[in-house]
Amino acid sequence: MSKLDRDGDGDFDTADLHLMADEVISRTKACSRCGKILKKKSKYQTGVCVDCYRNPTNDERCVAETANRERCKRRRHEDSIGGYCGIHVRKYEAQ
Repeated sequence: MSKLDRDGDGDFDTADLHLMADEVISRTKACSRCGKILKKKSKYQTGVCVDCYRNPTNDERCVAETANRERCKRRRHEDSIGGYCGIHVRKYEAQ
């Protein structure tokens, strides 16, 4: 019996290779937004890839306004109660 035998038939063949590939694919992590396979850790343990982290959706964006009256384009800080980014959380949620 081979150590590489995955299906239990006693020998190593292409069926075993397919089972090994399925095991590897099931262990890989994918981005929760776009589904792209994450090569390294997700950005700040958010479960999204770097591209999705840098381009947040409107629900994930900071609610503050910048000096030119546009909405802030940064991502919300995880500890923010009011939905502000890391810069605006210090300004509006000072403790």
